[in-house]
Amino acid sequence: MAVKVAIVATHPIQHFCPLYRALAKTREIELKVFFGSEAGLRPYHDKAFGAVVQWQPGLVDGFDHEFLAGAESVVDPTTPVRSSNLSARLDSYRPDAVQIYGFYHPISRGAYFWAIRRRKRILYHSDSENRQDRSFATLLKKRILMTVLFARVDAFLTIGNCNEAYYEAYRVPKNKMYRYAYPIDEDSLNVAIAARHQHRSEIRRRLNIPQDGLIALTVGKLVDRKRQCDAIRAVAGLRRHNGNGNLFLVLAGDGADRGALESMAATLGSEGIRFAGFVPVTELPAYYAAADILVHPASADPHPLAV
Repeated sequence: MAVKVAIVATHPIQHFCPLYRALAKTREIELKVFFGSEAGLRPYHDKAFGAVVQWQPGLVDGFDHEFLAGAESVVDPTTPVRSSNLSARLDSYRPDAVQIYGFYHPISRGAYFWAIRRRKRILYHSDSENRQDRSFATLLKKRILMTVLFARVDAFLTIGNCNEAYYEAYRVPKNKMYRYAYPIDEDSLNVAIAARHQHRSEIRRRLNIPQDGLIALTVGKLVDRKRQCDAIRAVAGLRRHNGNGNLFLVLAGDGADRGALESMAATLGSEGIRFAGFVPVTELPAYYAAADILVHPASADPHPLAV
């Protein structure tokens, strides 16, 4: 008999929907995803990207799902997501276990306390880590609160060593941790790889790069902690001092630091720097296929999704 699992998520995310689709095909799990927002299906303005974002069509196809009350009115996932009918819908579905993503959103906390009241198992997933600076008061508050909350969680779906170290700091035993996926849309990438020569040619034409040019690619929001400035300095220096005139840096992404990075590139010599701007997720596989080198210079990243 299949185990019934309810996943309570803020909104459809391009990294996770392919996983839901794959899980829905298994016989061991009966899955339903409850979304608290339509962000991503409908365009929304991403403050960090500084651009309007909309994920690819068909994102929620292939798995059982439901949009909760009020989902149509919340199209910015940075806004705390809540729903008035979450408990009623979970009661109707009657899952054996509930998976939540962190505690920031009221919808996640609501699912957590619903599971405790109904004596259902709780699966917890996040990309939290202890590598970023936090004040002593914040650390003390989190140590007290998270230790209590985590004690009621049945399984932690972890995504790496730093994530597991975070849980260990709050007294989560190793036998409650299960290494999990931070998934990708593997099918889209495989299609792009099959057409790699075509993408290499097209992207080079689009960005005015010679067909035999060597492309180093960065993918991410143009914000300080991503450190695209280091990649710009490195490529400019190689071109200037080492005679690597055939090396080009392509920055896929947008954000608050774009103007400063463009000024830096112009100062250092921008012949080898290309700003592609915000690239829709449907087009990213083509950029990966066209690139020769992936550069991820971030100084701090909870989980580098580009990699």
